[in-house]
Amino acid sequence: MHSVGNFNVDPVVCKNSDVVVVHNEYCSRRLDHRNVIIPHGCGGPFKCPPEEECKKGLSIDPRAPLVGYVGFISPYKGLERVIEAMTKIPDAGLLIGGGWHTAGAETRYIEDLKRDSLDILPGRCQWLGYVPDERLSTVYGAMRIVVYPSRMITESGALLMALSHGKAVIASDLRAVREKRKLGALMTFKSVADLRRKIKRLLKDGEAPPRA
Repeated sequence: MHSVGNFNVDPVVCKNSDVVVVHNEYCSRRLDHRNVIIPHGCGGPFKCPPEEECKKGLSIDPRAPLVGYVGFISPYKGLERVIEAMTKIPDAGLLIGGGWHTAGAETRYIEDLKRDSLDILPGRCQWLGYVPDERLSTVYGAMRIVVYPSRMITESGALLMALSHGKAVIASDLRAVREKRKLGALMTFKSVADLRRKIKRLLKDGEAPPRA
């Protein structure tokens, strides 16, 4: 099970399964049924082209470092938080790729969020829409840092994909994410101010993220 905690789905799956596959310790503890952990896969590692080349391919100014997000877009993904954080990081841009599930269609929420972000970050925010697999390396390659500001998750394939492309990742301080932080894979944040500090720190250092 990719997600655990759905009171309609979980009982049905458990009732009809001898053993349930989950992806991490958090889900294993949360699911009241015999289970086995098989970590979420994502392929890779993948090699990104040089940053300047990627930006050129996306028609983006190569001079400004980019903070980014790639994945499904819905209210629980928390993109408002990274947009707010970027308001006080004037020398960097924000690149957002994704849509409503794989079709990449835009919902009213996405339309409103896009409009607000373009107003709040004039000239510094670009939306790509759905990113097909063959473009992922170019999009990730253009980003200096990838942020996953979800309000709740049990696992994230998109986050793992960013890591598999060798990106510095900052994600919400949630239980499922802390497991990856303990392994040294990423940084976590607890507030918009904390996220802003860590983005600035990584942009200034220009190095792999400290694990904190």
